[in-house]
Order: sequence, then structure tokens, then C-alpha cells
Amino acid sequence: MPIRSLAASLRRPLGLLPLSALLCCALTACGGGDGKPAPNATQALTADTTYGTQGQATLLLSAPGEPKAGISAAQLQPDGKLLLAGWRELPPPTDQGAGSPSNHPPKQAVVWRLHADGSLDTSFANGGHIALHLRSHTTMTHLRWTADGILLALALSEPCTPIVFGICIDATDNQPYPKAALVRLKPDGTLDTSFGSAGIASVPYGWPSALAVQPDGRILWLNSISIPRGSPSRWNLQRYTPSGAVDLSFNQGQPRASQCESNAAALALLPDGRILAGGDLRAHFALPTRAAGVCLEALLPDGQRDPSFANGQPLWLHAGANTDLQTLDVNRNGHITLTTRLLDGAQTCSFGISRLTASGALDKSFGDGGATRLPMTSKATGKDHFCALDATLHTADGHTVLAGRRWAQGHTPDASVWARLTPEGQPDGTFAPAGMHTSPGFAPRYLLQETSGRWLAIHTHLGADGSVQAHITRLQGEAG
Repeated sequence: MPIRSLAASLRRPLGLLPLSALLCCALTACGGGDGKPAPNATQALTADTTYGTQGQATLLLSAPGEPKAGISAAQLQPDGKLLLAGWRELPPPTDQGAGSPSNHPPKQAVVWRLHADGSLDTSFANGGHIALHLRSHTTMTHLRWTADGILLALALSEPCTPIVFGICIDATDNQPYPKAALVRLKPDGTLDTSFGSAGIASVPYGWPSALAVQPDGRILWLNSISIPRGSPSRWNLQRYTPSGAVDLSFNQGQPRASQCESNAAALALLPDGRILAGGDLRAHFALPTRAAGVCLEALLPDGQRDPSFANGQPLWLHAGANTDLQTLDVNRNGHITLTTRLLDGAQTCSFGISRLTASGALDKSFGDGGATRLPMTSKATGKDHFCALDATLHTADGHTVLAGRRWAQGHTPDASVWARLTPEGQPDGTFAPAGMHTSPGFAPRYLLQETSGRWLAIHTHLGADGSVQAHITRLQGEAG
């Protein structure tokens, strides 16, 4: 199978902003297609005070004393309204004993919608939100707005008792099959009963890993196959018609099984209709140089393997480090961009960005031979840091923006990290020295761009009173 090594292009790590530099200078930048200079970090990360209250909207997910809640997906509608999807715990069943090891609170999936000004859209579903509870544990994994309605990918499970390494058994002493559901809401937030069977499409077993909608409305569902069926590191891809039926024109209606021995992580659509799926092992090797890396596979629109991409074989990308795939995107020119979190043998954590051509070859015009690495090493202290890549945004101007956290071993995250790359994959020194800006405070879990160029930075917050809130901050972004 084809293998592309990123190690050579990642040998020369790029510099990092010192921890002491919390603000960057305003420098003249190369802008986007309109010739306007791109904003520096201070300008881009300034809150837009016309949004919400002084630039921030707060959505109450659970009140003080109520069970926990969280956000797991976010998307902007074309009209500027914001869809947030997540989960909320329910009170445990009264027939479970307090000491039962399977006494995990049941969950329901929830979708909220906000107006473009940050206020709750009370015309959506039940006063601004809809809750779905199909099984004991119903959680939201993915959300996609479409012209036909709002698609939701749900993970379903029943209570089980943990035994070892995350494996659990159900009431019959068997390992439960992972289950899922594909649901569609009408634009007003109510269940679309014309989709599938009473609003729910039948999907294969496995954990929902990615969801994509083709221009003609057909739905691509990528799921990881887990124990007890098959390998714990495989994936399947299934396609559905806009009405929620299995698409018989895609691989004769059968799930397309992956040749990659990895977990599924992301889906992307190429401009010519081809389909790209990617995954990783989500496992850390004691010798990172032996880590498997990221695996990609390309399919033709009918579900057959694409012979023009890596000769129709799985393509493994090795960076000489433990690698977690974060995002997989395709621009209008068909260039494929991957963002990853890397941890090498020296325990240096980095953000990795690489770009491929539509045939699967490294794009040598991007970064350093096709890839860029941003190590979380402090010049001020000389110490390496652990890190998390939380959010990635490919802007309309062609920049890549990454947001995450870094921390010293044994400590909690002490700084948020923002980085911007030029369209050519170089650290954007006009954003901040070495293209990176660090500051105290949160890093967004989701980062979205409005048509105005402003960014919505979304994260959850635990209030001092025990409430759980979603904070949505509108930053000046590319409009700064």
C-alpha cells in the first residue's frame, strides 16, 4: 500500500511565540483576494461587542443542581442562525441501586438554535430546543444543515457494566453492539417523519464517526466498527438517499468496508464528486517513530475504489510521531488539507498541517515539502508542553486557523494557543511572531466563520453555581 513519509518535512520544527508575549504587534499583512491586509492576533481575537452581551452570548445547558450537559456539534445555517447539538443527562432510573456499577445516568440528545445576534430562537422546536431520547443513552455526535432539513447522527447504547479497558457487558453478560441512528428535523426543529421510518433511518452497527451531504442531497454516513463484530479498528461507509433510504446505486446498497486498519475520523468531498475518508488508530506507541499515522481512502461517486488516488490503495501518512487526525478538508482547487495532533519521542506535542493533491501526493508548494509542524515548546523556559488541538478553521481568504491548549506535564492547561498559516502553509508572522499567539483563558471547542468574516468561538463553561453554560463569543476574525 502507498506510504507517504512526513518525517523529512517535519525535521525542522518552526518557532513558537514566547509565553511572555501575550499581545502581538500590528503589522502589515498579506490579505485575501480583496487586497485588504489580514488582521493580526490582537485585531482578530477582539470581541465584536454588537453580539450578545459585550460580544458574548450565553446558553444555559443545565441549571444549578440539574444533571450535566454538553455540546458535541455546531454549525451555522446560511441565514446566520447557529445550531448547537449536544447531550443532557437525565435522572437515573429509580429501580437501579445506588451502588450498581452500571448506574450511569441516562442521556438525551438536544439541539438548540440561536439567532444571528446570539439570542435564543424560540420559534425553533420547543421554545428554542428539541430533545431526543431513543435509548437509555442517546448522545449527539454530528449535525449537518441541508436544504431538506437538519441531519443528526446519534450514538445509542443501553446501560452496561465496565469490566476492563473500556469494555463493558450488558444484563445478559454479553458485550453490547454499538448502535446509532440517523435523524432529520424540519427547518422549524420538529421531527421530519417523512425521513426514513417516522423520522429515523436504519443505519449499520458501529459508532458514528462522520457525516457528509453531497450536492444532490445524498447522505454519507461513516462509522467505526467496534467490538464485538469485526476488528476494533475498521470503518464502513454507507450512503442514503435524501429521503433516508439506503442508496442502492452506491456499492449496490452495501456498506463499503475500509481497507485501512484504523478508526474512522473524517469525511470530505472532492469537487469532482469523489469521496475521501480518513482515520487513525487513536493509540500512542512507546516508540512514536513506529506509529501508524493517518490512513486515507478515496472512492468514486458510486462507492468503488478510486484508482487515481494512491493507485486505489489505502494511503498511510507517517510523521514519525503518535498522530491523531483532527480535520480533513478539501478546498475549491481539490487540495486536501489534514490537521493533526502529534506527539514525538521527545514528548514534544505539536500541531501538524499537511496538504495533498487530488491524487494523494504531498503538495510540495505547501509548507516545508507538503507539511508544517508547530511545536508547543516554550522559548522562554525551553520546556516541552503537552497540547490539545481543539478547533480548526479554513477561512474564506485561504488561511488556516488553529486553536488549542498547552500545558506542562502534570499540570492543567495554562494557556490557549492560536495559530494562523498563510495559504501557502507558512506560519503567518503578520498574525503573531512565528504565526502563533498564546494567552491565558479558554480555547474554543468549535470555531466557525460567518459570511462577514467574523468568527464564532464556542466552548462550554461550568459556572460557580454548578450550572453548565455554552459561551459563544463573536470575534472580529478576518473582519478585524
